[in-house]
Amino acid sequence: MIDKASSKRFEGCPLDSLSIDNETGKYFVDGSIGESKDNIIKGQYEKSIVDFLLKSLHIQGNVGASGTFAFNQDDSTQMASDEDVLAASSQLMKRNKHVYKELSK
Repeated sequence: MIDKASSKRFEGCPLDSLSIDNETGKYFVDGSIGESKDNIIKGQYEKSIVDFLLKSLHIQGNVGASGTFAFNQDDSTQMASDEDVLAASSQLMKRNKHVYKELSK
């Protein structure tokens, strides 16, 4: 995911306008809706979400082999589990639901 949205939209897939295929460098919405859905590979999609959140929240992304990452906040290092990251992601998505509705128009 990136911070600059494409002007194109697929109804029901608002995040596709913020998602770029790593192999082609194109927005998911630059292809057909079928191609867009095919591009959402679980591993790539999850990595894109985590990378986007790390960048957006200004978190230093030191992902460890255990599946946790360290981030700096007020000069202290903390660890977050996958479950914590997914919970934070879910909360952010709920909080920004109105933005996603606008993007889906």
